[in-house]
Amino acid sequence: MSIGSRNYAGIKFDISILTKEVLTYQGVFSMALINGFISDIRSYLASQGIEKRTIKGFHSLAVECLENVHKHGVSTVEGEQKVLGDFVFGHDNKGLVFTLSNLVSPIDANRLETKLSSIKGLELADIKLKYRHELVNGSISERGGAGLGIYVMALKSNNNYEYTLNPVEDGFYDFTISFNVPL
Repeated sequence: MSIGSRNYAGIKFDISILTKEVLTYQGVFSMALINGFISDIRSYLASQGIEKRTIKGFHSLAVECLENVHKHGVSTVEGEQKVLGDFVFGHDNKGLVFTLSNLVSPIDANRLETKLSSIKGLELADIKLKYRHELVNGSISERGGAGLGIYVMALKSNNNYEYTLNPVEDGFYDFTISFNVPL
């Protein structure tokens, strides 16, 4: 089955090679939905005979991505946690693809750009060192994050990701990130 390509925030991600688009979603992210998606993804991977180690790594990647949308995304309703986003999860005989998009604040866009650009192209050993440094010396944000999720995602995807941050109306940014995890 060929599903063509998708255009997320100005990046054309070619997912036409996927033999199966397993799960897609666009709408409000809640923890109940996220837990359901994680369970569905994990069950699907197990049903395909994918190695447990790969399933565990991809599970960690998906949890970080989806929970970050819920925790750090811009709410669409004042005073409520109604964060809109979308994602595509698919796979072929070469690997797994996970692409996600949501709105972020200008402050978060700056933090994402700084951290993602600083680790892109690094060896995994160097990312692990940065992770450990942040774990020991970092601080907890008012939203409960320690800034470790980006490192986890980079490690679990073998630092194989592409991202964009594009300004949109009202001063926000559309953040899109796509991970390719080889099998």
